[in-house]
Amino acid sequence: MRVVLWKPSPRRRRHRARAGVTNFSGDDHSDRNTYSGAEELPPVPEVTDDDEVLRWDMQPGDALLFNSYALHGAPGNPSTTSARRRGYATRWCGDDVRYEDRPGTMNAGWVAAGFDNGLADGAPIACALHPDCARPRKHAQAPRSRKFSTWCADRQAKAAVDIEAKGAALNLDFYEFSFVDVFGAQRSKLVPASRVREMATDGAGFAGFAAYLDQDPSSGDVLAMPDASTLTQLPWNPRVGYLACDLVWQGDYLDHAPRNALRAMLRKLGDRGLTLKTGVECEFFLVDPTTGAVADALDASSKPCYDAMALMRRFDVISEVMTAMEALGWGPYQADHEDANGQFEINWDFDEALVTADRHAFFKYLVKSVSQKHGLRATFMPKPFQATTGSGCHAHVSLHDETGANVCADSSGTLGLSPTARHFVAGVRDRAEIKLHAIDATLRNLTH
Repeated sequence: MRVVLWKPSPRRRRHRARAGVTNFSGDDHSDRNTYSGAEELPPVPEVTDDDEVLRWDMQPGDALLFNSYALHGAPGNPSTTSARRRGYATRWCGDDVRYEDRPGTMNAGWVAAGFDNGLADGAPIACALHPDCARPRKHAQAPRSRKFSTWCADRQAKAAVDIEAKGAALNLDFYEFSFVDVFGAQRSKLVPASRVREMATDGAGFAGFAAYLDQDPSSGDVLAMPDASTLTQLPWNPRVGYLACDLVWQGDYLDHAPRNALRAMLRKLGDRGLTLKTGVECEFFLVDPTTGAVADALDASSKPCYDAMALMRRFDVISEVMTAMEALGWGPYQADHEDANGQFEINWDFDEALVTADRHAFFKYLVKSVSQKHGLRATFMPKPFQATTGSGCHAHVSLHDETGANVCADSSGTLGLSPTARHFVAGVRDRAEIKLHAIDATLRNLTH
């Protein structure tokens, strides 16, 4: 049996099906009757390449649950709900599929024969879902909808199972659900292994106003939804698994959460058949945790860059960090003493932008934790000392097509750059002043 949702499109689109659904409520979409296999059902219209389609294959005992608040925001919001309702149509076909509301909730669903999981009293759905999205277009990499809809909720539930299984194989006792706020501060909650599947499915709640997320106490919680692919056993505490999370607020991705903002930009590039790859050069200082001064009193040269002695006096910290990075598969390839006293840099292999961003956030956590273990404090502050060079983070950026070729490179172009690269640089320069408000969020950034 199959439930089909489609939206006629006025023109051909290159991207894949939108993974959002409408709120299936009211007689617009269902007569609420139970159909038997003997009864002739209306045929599903022919679907063309011009339509946006999402299909679900349902087996006996399955259910598809939709939450209208998650999909459309607050009740009575006609700017989203009614517009989406008008644009979509649905059909169900098979031996026995019916529409049901969940009394006392904002949920409704299509239910297959044999499903019995407390639908009426609001118990959670705990059945297998079988989403089958329309075949992606040539340049499509992900559904375009930002909504944390049924398709995404199903994906999150599967991710939770994956996290639990991988964690059990690693003998993890705890999981750290982590995100980075708009000022770059790392926030997290610790979840015991006995509850990780539940928390990974529903999300860990955070008061957004208590972190730098530009919210107030009336905003309600944001939910941290872990990305299973980022599960990392902490090198300095192997009982704990670290997870980078996407923030969801009132059923939608929180647009200005850094990871969400990056993913949104990467989707736009994906629509053009492009992948952004980045590499970073992270600089940091090692200071005395009590005085805040450079921890190594002998590191006093007026020109300390690449100082061999100063580097090797911190061999215990630098080597432990690099060994951990190697074990994690990052490919660290060099470390050095940088241009200021007490300043160091470690480099590792470039990768897709989201991977590098997640690793960058974890790298700071790793360096700070290892340094603390050795009685030191690591700081990535841009300008901790007024009289010396500050810490930056050079970013190497390149665009790659579907074959993996670097479209920024052109041996015949000026400085070896292709027209695409030159336009990219021009765009960065044109918008540089605006971007400073996000990138240089504090005065210490600007004094670098």
